Amino acid sequence: MRTAMAARAKAGVSGGAGSIVVRGLIVAALATAATSLRAQLPCARLDAVFPAGAAPGSTTDVTIHGADLDDVEAVVFSHPGITAVPKKADPGPFDDGPRTLPDTFVVTVAPGVPPGHHTVRCRGRYGLSSSRVFVVDPAPHAVEAEPNDTAAQASELVVPGVVDGRFTGGGDVDCFRLAGTRGQRISIEVLARRIDSRADPVVRLLDPEGRLVDEARPGATADPSLEVQFARDGEHVLVVADAVHGNGPDYGYEIRVTAAPRLAFVFPPAVAPGTTVDGVAYGWNLPGGTPSDLAVDARRLDRLPVKLSVPADLGSRSPPVERLEPAQFALDAVEYRVPSATGSSNAVLLVAADGSVVTDAAGNDTPATAQPLSLPAEVVGQFHPRRDVDWYRFEAKAGDVLWLELWSHRLGLPTDASLLVEQVSQGDDGKEQVKVVASVDDDSPRLGGREFDQRTFDPAYRFTAPADGTYRLLVRDGYSSQHDDPRLVYRLVVRPPKPDFRLVAVPVDTSGAILLRKGGRAALRVVAARLDGFDGAITVAAEGLPAGVTATDVVIGPAVSATEIVLTADAAAAAVSGTFGLVGRATGPAGELVRRARFGAALDALPFAQPNQQATGGRGRIVDSVPVTVSADETAPVT
Repeated sequence: MRTAMAARAKAGVSGGAGSIVVRGLIVAALATAATSLRAQLPCARLDAVFPAGAAPGSTTDVTIHGADLDDVEAVVFSHPGITAVPKKADPGPFDDGPRTLPDTFVVTVAPGVPPGHHTVRCRGRYGLSSSRVFVVDPAPHAVEAEPNDTAAQASELVVPGVVDGRFTGGGDVDCFRLAGTRGQRISIEVLARRIDSRADPVVRLLDPEGRLVDEARPGATADPSLEVQFARDGEHVLVVADAVHGNGPDYGYEIRVTAAPRLAFVFPPAVAPGTTVDGVAYGWNLPGGTPSDLAVDARRLDRLPVKLSVPADLGSRSPPVERLEPAQFALDAVEYRVPSATGSSNAVLLVAADGSVVTDAAGNDTPATAQPLSLPAEVVGQFHPRRDVDWYRFEAKAGDVLWLELWSHRLGLPTDASLLVEQVSQGDDGKEQVKVVASVDDDSPRLGGREFDQRTFDPAYRFTAPADGTYRLLVRDGYSSQHDDPRLVYRLVVRPPKPDFRLVAVPVDTSGAILLRKGGRAALRVVAARLDGFDGAITVAAEGLPAGVTATDVVIGPAVSATEIVLTADAAAAAVSGTFGLVGRATGPAGELVRRARFGAALDALPFAQPNQQATGGRGRIVDSVPVTVSADETAPVT
């Protein structure tokens, strides 16, 4: 046997095919073990804070909930005017001084803190945690008082006012008393998704006799809301429950009752950067608004003429919006609100267009009445009324290359659009001849992993004209037979390609933060949205890393849309926490393209799945940053 082994060694073969297979299996096992080990090492994860908001100039007790929140020494907020200190209790008979209550902090919001969504993190033994939303609202705040499961036990809800609640047990129902005056108009909104809660609240409003006035359910991308005009005086009851009776510390919600305006949508939904256009805001209780001929769930919308604008430099910076879902990471958008004496409205998205926009014309719902487009074209329209379809036509010459793309799902809407491209010609008999060039639906792979499912239902197509002539384009929503909603808007581009890209970086685990042991490594998955068919190499580099942390540049090559960048802590790195940036550079037809990456994070802890296992993803969203911490006393077990 030794002779045979020596012969194989002399021939340059060590172990034969069987040995190669064994070594391959060992390498694969070690790689899997390293991945599993990395995933199992503790890293602080914040799942919920309760209550999830406060008013400027107030102090309130806030509890935290999550995983690996050992020895939390501080709760830190994105605004310096929001501070927290550990909650103390009177000493017991064997205590030398006041006791620190676990997971409870006294949060103070300074009077000058602006209303809106801020973020909160915890810092403890296992680093700086992922973030959760903390809402600052000037309205009076309260916390639900249990038991409030019946109308007789209902807690008081004032107008304007905010109440934080939580579903604490299976089948938990929370009731609130609300005094109404005949003719009074209010808006009731139940925040859950937008404060990172796992709850799906269903809300019902009952009149003084217990009869149903109105109800709302959570949408695919929106929290439930009610627009109410009281028909009579008296004490009404608001009933809130989870749609599937979910419960737990991360099933919180926040009820906001206000007389401020409430926006449904604005039109046009897209504006060229650096310009201001005349538009219309649609909603309820709009100051100076007049009744429109549109309605949402049988509730008539007001219309208000407004000016709409988008900053000129929007594409070079992260969009300042409350919340973007994973599918929206490449969206360049700003928030629009309507101000009033009773407070500002909710925010709706206003996105950047490539140029002046045209509106889909009434009656363009048949091939014979297709709306003519002058190229390049930027069109805004609506999938409304029910079963609405829109036809467009344009002229092209043989070999012309055009980029056709529709944005609707990425505007945060529950749509699934498709495109149909037809070539129209005239036969020898003078009759119209139609040939289908392409039928385009979404084909978006999940590049962000289970942690950050960035797939979109929006279609895009690179069109090359096969001949001179006329072409028709059909735009439709796959859900149009189910919806009769004027809020379902879209943006359509038909123009020569303008290659570009956007980046998002997401930690390759579900903690939403990075903890590096000394000598250890952690990876972020970097996903590129290749706009208008851009296929160049993108070099991604890290900037502003904390001392002792390094990262080697990576390249997202042609025909590839994702890679991983690895952060490494020096073996002698000192304890530190901080944030960093990622910048992508590429060469496009017009020269160098430089784009800062946005960051994303998972909101849920996901069970382990094999690499080839078809597993569902969890919730995620765009975040302002991903913190990186170097451990003070731990060394990486695997490097």
